[in-house]
Amino acid sequence: MNLHDDLLILAQSLVSDEGQAGQAHLRRAVSAACYALFHLLVDDATRRMFGARDDRAALRVCLARAFAHSTMARVAKDFAVIGAVPNRLRPALGGLKVQPEICKVARNFIALQDARHTADYDLSAQVDPEWAEGMVALAEEAFAELGKVRGTLQADVFLAGMLVFDKIRAGAGR
Repeated sequence: MNLHDDLLILAQSLVSDEGQAGQAHLRRAVSAACYALFHLLVDDATRRMFGARDDRAALRVCLARAFAHSTMARVAKDFAVIGAVPNRLRPALGGLKVQPEICKVARNFIALQDARHTADYDLSAQVDPEWAEGMVALAEEAFAELGKVRGTLQADVFLAGMLVFDKIRAGAGR
């Protein structure tokens, strides 16, 4: 099983533990849900770039370290709105429109990242079970939505953008 699947199972388990849903469990569930989606996106991107063969595993792990939450969030914010693809990535789409599934994944990624910041760092916030369950449900939904479009050009552009956007944006004047 992959890390992203393990993290999603952990998040689901933490919100469903009857009698154990204290703040630590609920906060950890939200954080695990966010990281589950993060690692799913990184895994999908590296598998699309270098293939899923076992002899490429070390290469995928090396590349995975290059993904940054901040870059991924910037790209997700653009892709969250249909048609709002960054100009530097638009030519890679070859005129295709971004599927609504990718927009949903992007919106859920942003929501989960914001929720993780609250869960991990805002000790004044009370995390209630319904909110934590909702965040886990967003991760589950994103997993399903990405599965519907996996391997499409639009998904590949979204995933590649999450890795290289800062680099191609820096070359805007060239």
